[in-house]
Amino acid sequence: MKDYLILIAGMGFVTFLPRWFPLFFLSKREIPKLLIEWLDLIPAAILSALLIPALVVGGEPKIMAFKPE
Repeated sequence: MKDYLILIAGMGFVTFLPRWFPLFFLSKREIPKLLIEWLDLIPAAILSALLIPALVVGGEPKIMAFKPE
């Protein structure tokens, strides 16, 4: 049981560290206005990347079902 607790604590630490490290060190720096404007465009780019292929490629939708023979 103790091994599992150490394993879970280790996984939590390894997950938390990459998220905390940039936040801690970059929070004291001023973000350039150009970067903020660029980051505002990311949601539109993601939405476009998801929708445009579905709108451009026409025809009958392909159903990909797992059918082991």
